[in-house]
Amino acid sequence: MRVKASGIVFAGLVAVAVLGIGACAKETSVVGKWKGKIDMPEPKTEQEKAMAKMMEGFAGMMTPDLDLREDKTFTMNMMIPIEGTWVQSGKTVTLTANKIMGMTVDEAQKMAAQQNKGVTQNQDLQKPMILTISEDGKSMSMQGEGAQKGTITFARNESK
Repeated sequence: MRVKASGIVFAGLVAVAVLGIGACAKETSVVGKWKGKIDMPEPKTEQEKAMAKMMEGFAGMMTPDLDLREDKTFTMNMMIPIEGTWVQSGKTVTLTANKIMGMTVDEAQKMAAQQNKGVTQNQDLQKPMILTISEDGKSMSMQGEGAQKGTITFARNESK
């Protein structure tokens, strides 16, 4: 009986140890500075080819930068400065903008609508940006939608 009881105690200790190790597993830390690269999809039609050529010119002029701070705030520069907050859940980082070019998101939305003569192409200013962390934790990517098709991949900026 004594052997059986000690076996049960041992099994219980092993279970606690395994559960404890699993609970202590940390998410990959994304805090730090990241450099981005924009990749556009292959154009299929002549109209897409013309648009892709123009977009390549824009993409070549900018290198997106992302700074994720420990206090859960971020700054991003993609030709325009964006500030906001971020949260991480597993392999997903969600960026929510609260300032664009120094304006609130609502103010930036109104300005975009006025510049586009009432046609708002930037309705996604209110929408959070979702990044997926790579398995090795050395990069994160974000897939564009609609007119902003393409992928932005951020790699850790190792230079401090």
